[in-house]
Amino acid sequence: MPQVGETWLHYKLLDFIGQGAMGQVFKAKDTRLDRDVALKFLLNTNLVKADHKARFVQEAKAVARLDHPHIGVLYALEQSREQMFLAMAYYQGQ
Repeated sequence: MPQVGETWLHYKLLDFIGQGAMGQVFKAKDTRLDRDVALKFLLNTNLVKADHKARFVQEAKAVARLDHPHIGVLYALEQSREQMFLAMAYYQGQ
């Protein structure tokens, strides 16, 4: 699983934000574009069923189609080290 301080592709993990049923979220630095982002990692992809991966991709596609001020922007669906993750806009606060 990802750890604070690691670099995934061009994203440097800065802080752990939280965890839900399917994933963990980290604050990260996009080193290519020099901006803070949120990365949502699918939990333990080696043990996750194929339907969980499909739901994760479906979530990414659904969010990518939306354009609304109350919905965070999805930048990318990525994969590295056999881990799938979403790169999203980072919003400070609760």
